[in-house]
Amino acid sequence: MKKLLARLLAISLVAGCCIVYAKDLVKEFAFTVRSTELKSGPASDTTTVSRLAENNKVEILTRKAAWMQVRADSLTGWVKMLSLRFGDATPPPKNETSGLQSMYNLVTTGKSGSNVTTGARGLDERKLTVAVPNPKALDAMRTYAVSKPDAQRFAKAEKLDPQTVDYVSASGGKK
Repeated sequence: MKKLLARLLAISLVAGCCIVYAKDLVKEFAFTVRSTELKSGPASDTTTVSRLAENNKVEILTRKAAWMQVRADSLTGWVKMLSLRFGDATPPPKNETSGLQSMYNLVTTGKSGSNVTTGARGLDERKLTVAVPNPKALDAMRTYAVSKPDAQRFAKAEKLDPQTVDYVSASGGKK
C-alpha cells in the first residue's frame, strides 16, 4: 500500500511539473503596430500606465471585448486589440507608390482605396489541442436556449422560411 501511495505521489509531482512547463509553452505573443498607450484597464478612459513603441513585443495574458491584457517588459496593462499584430514582428512590405496611388484614388474617386475590417480572433489548432472543458460556460450558454414553440412563434412573426440543418456528428461530419 505504501509503495502504491509513493508511486501515485511521484506521478502527481511529475504531472504537476509537466503542467507548469506546458503552460509556458502555450504563451502567445504579439507586436504593437504603432506607438500605443498601455492602459490600466480595458477602456479608453482609464489611466495610461506607459506608452509602448511600435513593434514592441508583448505577451498576451487575456482578452476582454476589443482589449487585450498584455505584459510588456515588467509592465502589465491593456491595449486595444487593433493595435496588435500577431505572428512575425516584421510588418508587411509597403509599395513605394502606395501613398501616391492612395492620394490619386482619393482625388479622382473620393475613396482612398483602403478597407478596414474589425473582427475577433478565433480558435486555432494549437488552442484546440490544449482546450479544457468549462462546465460553467456551458451552463451559462444553456440559459440562452429557447423552446421550440417560442422559436416557431418568432420565426412566424418575422416571416422566416423554415430550413433543415443536419447535426454534425462527433466524428467531425464523417459517418
